[in-house]
Amino acid sequence: MDNMKTGDIICKRRKKLGLTQNQLAKFLNISFQAVSKWENGTAYPDIEMLPKLANILDTTVDALLGYGSVVTDYDNRYNKDGYYWGLTPNRICYDIMKILPPSRPLRVLDIGCGEGKDSVFLQNVVMMLLHLIYLYKV
Repeated sequence: MDNMKTGDIICKRRKKLGLTQNQLAKFLNISFQAVSKWENGTAYPDIEMLPKLANILDTTVDALLGYGSVVTDYDNRYNKDGYYWGLTPNRICYDIMKILPPSRPLRVLDIGCGEGKDSVFLQNVVMMLLHLIYLYKV
């Protein structure tokens, strides 16, 4: 981690957002001199302040510290225009819910979302059906 690099990043992000050192300092409840020291490379922000600082500067803690983002194969595969990260199950999921309505309120993760959202939903429904079949056969 490089003091100057971190300070440069803070300065660039702050200026990009049109904030003065004083405004940034007020958001963080610190002095503008502290912000100046960060940007001049003579001091680091307190580690406990990094998440709030990153949030204010609309970036990540990793980026503030000069680390590039790590892009995984997973990120590359699903960062395409044609891939839909939806929260709404498809039509068949709704049809199943009409036939077998939930017995309790469902959360988004109970229904499924993102990758394989429908398969997660259908898996839960099938498991519930198998359980009911088992109960009634016994």
